[in-house]
Amino acid sequence: MFTRVELILFAIIGSILAIDLVVIAVTGQAVYWSGYVGVAALPTIFLGLGLFFRILRKNERFAVVFICMAIFLFFTISGSVFNYLLLPVGPRAVDMQLVQIDSMLGFSWSEFVKWFDGHPLLAEGLKYLYASSLIQLALVTICLGLTEKIEELYRFLSCGLIGVLASMVIWYIAPSFGTSVVYDIDSLGVTSFSLMVGDEYGEKLRHQSLHGIDVLSPENVLGLIAFPSVHILMAGMCAVYSRSLKGIFPVLLVLNIAMIPATILHGGHHLIDLVGGLGLFALCYYIAQVLVRDRSPEMPRALAN
Repeated sequence: MFTRVELILFAIIGSILAIDLVVIAVTGQAVYWSGYVGVAALPTIFLGLGLFFRILRKNERFAVVFICMAIFLFFTISGSVFNYLLLPVGPRAVDMQLVQIDSMLGFSWSEFVKWFDGHPLLAEGLKYLYASSLIQLALVTICLGLTEKIEELYRFLSCGLIGVLASMVIWYIAPSFGTSVVYDIDSLGVTSFSLMVGDEYGEKLRHQSLHGIDVLSPENVLGLIAFPSVHILMAGMCAVYSRSLKGIFPVLLVLNIAMIPATILHGGHHLIDLVGGLGLFALCYYIAQVLVRDRSPEMPRALAN
């Protein structure tokens, strides 16, 4: 029914979900359960479609696309809950230290933002690019599956799951929330465009870092992790794992190079966050290569994976 890699990934998701439920029960964290039932409906449908195509229609291309989309969405839901259950972290945030590291590297986020005030069309374009990460992940998943590059698709998913989990561990040890908790963004005087992460967003992050969240809900989820940048992890995934997809690789490569300034500007990231994200991607790429081995010519795919 499921391949070896799929079972491993579902086991990871199941373990995270079990931890989520235990922590919620022990801490008494209020949860908007019906909201999570709603968002879990789509991956559940995808999983059902995947099994339908695998078992009844014997169509592995469609099956693996739907199953991998389900894995991606189930992990996103359970991982987001897990990340929020790590709150509050108190006054341990290291954002000021990250700003100091940026300064040592000769980088100033405030000056970077002010430069874009004179280039509003570019800033607006980067905003749409920054918001496209999940669409790109879905596109790569679909294309790898439909072109039967199954091993590469499994590596793609494994890299993402391992990378996000590792980023949560790093974040809990040294929490950071980004530039919006450091700078008074309104005082920068930027008037020609709006940032996706502004003062109001930063105030919510500061409050959650100190007090946690009253009711856990998919409707009020913010991006908590600054270092290492998960957005850059995803950019690396989309660029590198699409290299065998000749039709979309050049476009995704260019877009994800441009994702670097987009992440700093609209993600409210320190420069060093991006360095951490690139390093995390490189490590997880290697781990995924080890985890998902190529099948030998005589070995059935189900056994190889």
